[in-house]
Amino acid sequence: MQKMLIENQEYSEYEYTSEDEFEKDLVENAKMVFGTKSIYIDVKKLLKKRFTNSSVPDGYLLDYTIEARPKLYLIENELKGHSIRDHIAPQLVQFAFNYKHNLLEIKNIIINNMLDNNIDIDLISKNAGYRNADDMITNIISKEKLGIIIPIDEVSDELKELKNLFRFDIELLKFKKFVYKQKSDC
Repeated sequence: MQKMLIENQEYSEYEYTSEDEFEKDLVENAKMVFGTKSIYIDVKKLLKKRFTNSSVPDGYLLDYTIEARPKLYLIENELKGHSIRDHIAPQLVQFAFNYKHNLLEIKNIIINNMLDNNIDIDLISKNAGYRNADDMITNIISKEKLGIIIPIDEVSDELKELKNLFRFDIELLKFKKFVYKQKSDC
Protein backbone atom coordinates (compact mmCIF):
# COMPACT_ATOMS: atom_id res chain seq x y z
CA MET A 1 0.00 0.00 0.00
CA GLN A 2 1.35 3.39 -0.98
CA LYS A 3 1.49 6.33 1.39
CA MET A 4 2.15 10.03 0.97
CA LEU A 5 3.41 12.58 3.43
CA ILE A 6 2.13 16.13 2.88
CA GLU A 7 3.00 18.81 5.42
CA ASN A 8 3.70 16.15 8.06
CA GLN A 9 0.31 14.51 7.47
CA GLU A 10 0.25 10.90 6.37
CA TYR A 11 -2.13 9.87 3.59
CA SER A 12 -2.78 6.23 2.72
CA GLU A 13 -3.86 4.82 -0.60
CA TYR A 14 -7.59 4.24 -0.72
CA GLU A 15 -8.62 0.78 -1.97
CA TYR A 16 -11.70 0.97 -4.16
CA THR A 17 -14.23 -1.79 -3.63
CA SER A 18 -16.46 -0.94 -6.61
CA GLU A 19 -16.10 0.52 -10.07
CA ASP A 20 -19.04 2.87 -9.33
CA GLU A 21 -17.14 4.42 -6.42
CA PHE A 22 -13.99 4.73 -8.55
CA GLU A 23 -15.95 6.31 -11.38
CA LYS A 24 -17.67 8.80 -9.06
CA ASP A 25 -14.31 10.11 -7.83
CA LEU A 26 -12.97 10.28 -11.39
CA VAL A 27 -15.98 12.24 -12.67
CA GLU A 28 -15.84 14.66 -9.71
CA ASN A 29 -12.17 15.35 -10.48
CA ALA A 30 -12.35 15.20 -14.30
CA LYS A 31 -10.92 18.68 -14.94
CA MET A 32 -7.97 17.97 -12.68
CA VAL A 33 -7.41 14.50 -14.17
CA PHE A 34 -7.95 15.21 -17.88
CA GLY A 35 -7.14 18.93 -18.03
CA THR A 36 -9.04 22.18 -18.23
CA LYS A 37 -9.36 22.00 -22.01
CA SER A 38 -11.37 18.81 -21.92
CA ILE A 39 -15.00 17.95 -21.41
CA TYR A 40 -15.92 14.73 -19.65
CA ILE A 41 -19.31 13.44 -20.72
CA ASP A 42 -20.63 11.07 -18.09
CA VAL A 43 -23.20 9.24 -20.22
CA LYS A 44 -23.54 5.48 -20.53
CA LYS A 45 -25.31 4.70 -23.79
CA LEU A 46 -25.46 1.41 -25.62
CA LEU A 47 -23.47 1.27 -28.86
CA LYS A 48 -25.41 -1.13 -31.04
CA LYS A 49 -23.60 -4.18 -32.23
CA ARG A 50 -22.14 -4.47 -35.68
CA PHE A 51 -20.31 -7.80 -35.77
CA THR A 52 -20.04 -8.58 -32.09
CA ASN A 53 -21.89 -7.80 -28.87
CA SER A 54 -23.21 -4.35 -28.10
CA SER A 55 -21.01 -2.21 -25.89
CA VAL A 56 -21.48 0.58 -23.35
CA PRO A 57 -18.59 2.98 -22.73
CA ASP A 58 -18.47 4.57 -19.26
CA GLY A 59 -18.26 8.01 -20.84
CA TYR A 60 -16.67 10.19 -23.48
CA LEU A 61 -13.96 12.81 -23.36
CA LEU A 62 -13.61 15.68 -25.80
CA ASP A 63 -10.04 16.91 -25.53
CA TYR A 64 -9.35 20.25 -27.19
CA THR A 65 -5.95 20.91 -25.65
CA ILE A 66 -4.73 21.37 -29.22
CA GLU A 67 -7.53 23.68 -30.39
CA ALA A 68 -7.00 22.94 -34.09
CA ARG A 69 -7.25 19.16 -33.50
CA PRO A 70 -9.88 18.21 -30.95
CA LYS A 71 -9.93 14.51 -30.14
CA LEU A 72 -12.72 12.31 -28.89
CA TYR A 73 -12.03 9.40 -26.56
CA LEU A 74 -14.24 6.66 -25.24
CA ILE A 75 -13.73 6.21 -21.49
CA GLU A 76 -13.68 2.75 -19.92
CA ASN A 77 -13.15 2.84 -16.16
CA GLU A 78 -11.59 -0.27 -14.67
CA LEU A 79 -10.25 -1.63 -11.42
CA LYS A 80 -7.05 -3.65 -11.12
CA GLY A 81 -9.03 -6.73 -10.08
CA HIS A 82 -10.84 -6.98 -13.41
CA SER A 83 -9.60 -9.72 -15.70
CA ILE A 84 -7.70 -8.34 -18.66
CA ARG A 85 -8.43 -11.35 -20.87
CA ASP A 86 -12.04 -11.98 -19.86
CA HIS A 87 -13.27 -8.45 -19.18
CA ILE A 88 -11.11 -5.58 -20.50
CA ALA A 89 -9.90 -7.04 -23.83
CA PRO A 90 -13.38 -8.12 -24.99
CA GLN A 91 -14.73 -4.64 -24.24
CA LEU A 92 -12.00 -3.03 -26.33
CA VAL A 93 -12.77 -5.32 -29.25
CA GLN A 94 -16.48 -4.50 -29.00
CA PHE A 95 -15.74 -0.75 -28.94
CA ALA A 96 -13.56 -1.10 -32.04
CA PHE A 97 -16.30 -2.89 -33.97
CA ASN A 98 -19.15 -0.65 -32.82
CA TYR A 99 -17.58 2.85 -32.75
CA LYS A 100 -17.99 4.09 -36.33
CA HIS A 101 -21.29 2.28 -36.80
CA ASN A 102 -22.85 4.42 -34.08
CA LEU A 103 -21.82 7.82 -35.43
CA LEU A 104 -25.23 9.46 -35.09
CA GLU A 105 -25.81 8.18 -31.53
CA ILE A 106 -22.35 9.26 -30.34
CA LYS A 107 -22.66 12.65 -32.02
CA ASN A 108 -26.07 13.24 -30.39
CA ILE A 109 -24.77 12.17 -26.97
CA ILE A 110 -21.91 14.65 -27.14
CA ILE A 111 -23.74 17.62 -28.61
CA ASN A 112 -26.85 17.24 -26.43
CA ASN A 113 -24.79 16.83 -23.25
CA MET A 114 -22.75 19.93 -24.02
CA LEU A 115 -25.86 21.98 -24.81
CA ASP A 116 -27.57 20.73 -21.64
CA ASN A 117 -24.53 21.85 -19.63
CA ASN A 118 -24.27 25.26 -21.35
CA ILE A 119 -20.89 24.46 -22.92
CA ASP A 120 -20.18 26.56 -25.99
CA ILE A 121 -19.42 23.70 -28.36
CA ASP A 122 -19.80 26.01 -31.37
CA LEU A 123 -16.91 28.13 -30.09
CA ILE A 124 -14.77 25.00 -29.69
CA SER A 125 -15.79 23.96 -33.23
CA LYS A 126 -15.00 27.34 -34.76
CA ASN A 127 -11.60 27.51 -33.01
CA ALA A 128 -10.85 24.11 -34.56
CA GLY A 129 -11.79 25.37 -38.04
CA TYR A 130 -15.15 23.61 -38.38
CA ARG A 131 -18.46 25.16 -39.46
CA ASN A 132 -20.31 23.95 -36.36
CA ALA A 133 -20.44 21.26 -33.66
CA ASP A 134 -22.17 18.75 -35.91
CA ASP A 135 -19.44 19.09 -38.54
CA MET A 136 -16.67 18.79 -35.93
CA ILE A 137 -18.01 15.69 -34.16
CA THR A 138 -18.87 13.98 -37.47
CA ASN A 139 -15.33 14.56 -38.74
CA ILE A 140 -13.68 13.42 -35.53
CA ILE A 141 -15.64 10.17 -35.42
CA SER A 142 -15.52 9.35 -39.12
CA LYS A 143 -11.94 10.41 -39.96
CA GLU A 144 -9.91 10.08 -36.78
CA LYS A 145 -8.59 6.86 -35.31
CA LEU A 146 -10.54 5.51 -32.34
CA GLY A 147 -9.14 6.63 -29.01
CA ILE A 148 -9.87 4.97 -25.68
CA ILE A 149 -8.74 6.09 -22.25
CA ILE A 150 -8.73 3.47 -19.51
CA PRO A 151 -8.59 5.07 -16.09
CA ILE A 152 -7.52 2.32 -13.68
CA ASP A 153 -6.23 2.14 -10.12
CA GLU A 154 -3.15 0.10 -11.11
CA VAL A 155 -1.49 -0.38 -14.50
CA SER A 156 -0.10 -3.90 -14.85
CA ASP A 157 2.48 -5.15 -17.34
CA GLU A 158 -0.22 -7.35 -18.88
CA LEU A 159 -2.42 -4.31 -19.49
CA LYS A 160 0.51 -2.46 -21.11
CA GLU A 161 1.04 -5.48 -23.36
CA LEU A 162 -2.66 -5.58 -24.28
CA LYS A 163 -2.53 -1.90 -25.24
CA ASN A 164 0.13 -2.66 -27.85
CA LEU A 165 -1.99 -5.34 -29.54
CA PHE A 166 -4.57 -2.89 -30.88
CA ARG A 167 -4.29 -0.60 -33.90
CA PHE A 168 -6.14 2.26 -32.25
CA ASP A 169 -5.03 4.68 -29.54
CA ILE A 170 -5.32 3.40 -25.98
CA GLU A 171 -4.21 5.56 -23.09
CA LEU A 172 -3.74 3.96 -19.68
CA LEU A 173 -4.40 6.45 -16.90
CA LYS A 174 -3.45 5.48 -13.37
CA PHE A 175 -5.94 7.11 -10.98
CA LYS A 176 -5.51 6.74 -7.23
CA LYS A 177 -7.03 8.36 -4.20
CA PHE A 178 -5.25 8.97 -0.93
CA VAL A 179 -7.03 9.64 2.34
CA TYR A 180 -5.84 11.21 5.56
CA LYS A 181 -6.05 8.92 8.52
CA GLN A 182 -5.87 10.82 11.73
CA LYS A 183 -3.83 9.00 14.34
CA SER A 184 -5.75 8.29 17.49
CA ASP A 185 -4.24 9.20 20.81
CA CYS A 186 -3.65 5.99 22.76
